[in-house]
Amino acid sequence: MLKQLITSNKGTFFKLNKKTAVNNLLFIEMNNKPLFRSYATIKLSNLNDRSSLQQQSSTNNNNSDNNNNSNQQQEKDKSKSKPFTSVFSQIIIFGIPAIITFCLGIWQTKRLLWKLNQLKLREETLKTDPIPYDSKEIIKEELDNIQQAKSEYEYRLISFNGYFDYDKEIIIGLRKSPLTKRMDLPTSAGEMGYYIVTPFVVKETGEVILVNRGWVPQSIYEDKLSYSSSEFKKKKTNVSDIQTINGIIRPGEYVNNMDTNDGKSNKYIAIDLLKITKNLNLNYIPLLVDQICYVKDFKDQSIADTMLVATNSQPEKYPMVAIPNDYMKFYIMPESHVAYMVTWYSLCLWIVGTFVYLKRRKKLM
Repeated sequence: MLKQLITSNKGTFFKLNKKTAVNNLLFIEMNNKPLFRSYATIKLSNLNDRSSLQQQSSTNNNNSDNNNNSNQQQEKDKSKSKPFTSVFSQIIIFGIPAIITFCLGIWQTKRLLWKLNQLKLREETLKTDPIPYDSKEIIKEELDNIQQAKSEYEYRLISFNGYFDYDKEIIIGLRKSPLTKRMDLPTSAGEMGYYIVTPFVVKETGEVILVNRGWVPQSIYEDKLSYSSSEFKKKKTNVSDIQTINGIIRPGEYVNNMDTNDGKSNKYIAIDLLKITKNLNLNYIPLLVDQICYVKDFKDQSIADTMLVATNSQPEKYPMVAIPNDYMKFYIMPESHVAYMVTWYSLCLWIVGTFVYLKRRKKLM
């Protein structure tokens, strides 16, 4: 019999036998608190503690995994909030558009400077008196399918004597009426028609010059019954009908290997000097000029007054001969190029500014 005396704070003694100590998980309480525990109780408590530690460790690991997943998700969300993080995407979204808009601005700047130079050149040449035609002085030595005159004679006024070979005239079109450009009308407005290009044989040398005599409405040219002789009159070649013509030297038109004529009719869709030369059986490419009503002080007159002078200078209303004001206007005037230029440069600056702003706000890598 295992006996033990236990004394409480109050001085009370108790006896415990072996059976009670081992088999019964009894303990003495002092102030309602456990004082002694049996070996089995301690062993069970240790097992419970280990299980709790394992559960706590497992819980901590799960919490750590959850935290890691949460951090990864947050990083993904941050990367989604910054869609322009890669250098490649920055080049695609900012670099290429900036370069394109800047190049377009440069192109419009060059177009503006070219047209301003052309207007200045044409104004100077149109104020001068026409010079006599001299092929040795004016025509290039090398072959040119677009412009036969030397660069210093471009848009110069010349005069020449001879006769028109009406039997070989050709028509170019369809084209808008010159009034569309003269009156600053929209390009969609205006009647369609043809330009009448007639070979002109120079009296002194027998050379052929292609003369654009002017514009005729399609309705009048194609329907003989719709007009009177005072409006338009198709003529026949008369070698003795010697005339003095004032014209302005101009280039042909770029055709880019386009078929401008079917070879069966006299109708062309563009002034293709090479094709016209072949069909006329000439061994050289002729000079191209626009017949013009010469008005020296045209800058001091209104367009209406200049047009009236041109109308009174010819017996028929059509072809509508060119006037100096026609060469001082483009379908796209320099003011439009200024607007285009400002637009492209502004877009370029906006793209660059947006890129710099996002960089500073650390929206970009």
